[in-house]
Amino acid sequence: MDREEKKRILKSYLPLREELRKIEEEIIFWRSKLTRFGGSVVKFSNTKGTRINKADEAFEKLEMLDYRFSAKIISLSDLRSRIEDAIEELDDPIHRLLMRMRYVEGHTWELIAVELSYSWQHVHKIHADALNLINMR
Repeated sequence: MDREEKKRILKSYLPLREELRKIEEEIIFWRSKLTRFGGSVVKFSNTKGTRINKADEAFEKLEMLDYRFSAKIISLSDLRSRIEDAIEELDDPIHRLLMRMRYVEGHTWELIAVELSYSWQHVHKIHADALNLINMR
């Protein structure tokens, strides 16, 4: 596997984690709607004159979101395991730390440099070495 493919896999974790967080926020929103309804049947007419139960609408949204959340959490968990396994196989603890800080925790290069007490350029050299050594299965 080439460097670009390794980076693509490593970089895919944080956006997936953010996507999961957004789904969680939406679930919280719809649960609060249900709480506001208090279990009572609140109806209104839509543009076609059909009566709609708002609580049923919120339940349907939650059901759909729960399904999406479950699918995403499985994908995220599998990806995290794949990344963590690859990072753990690196021999150098600095390589492991840097890769975890960058791709799992989402730290900037600048923060990583400060945390590791290295220059920004040296952090990039360490990253390049780690990227060459990491085995993404």
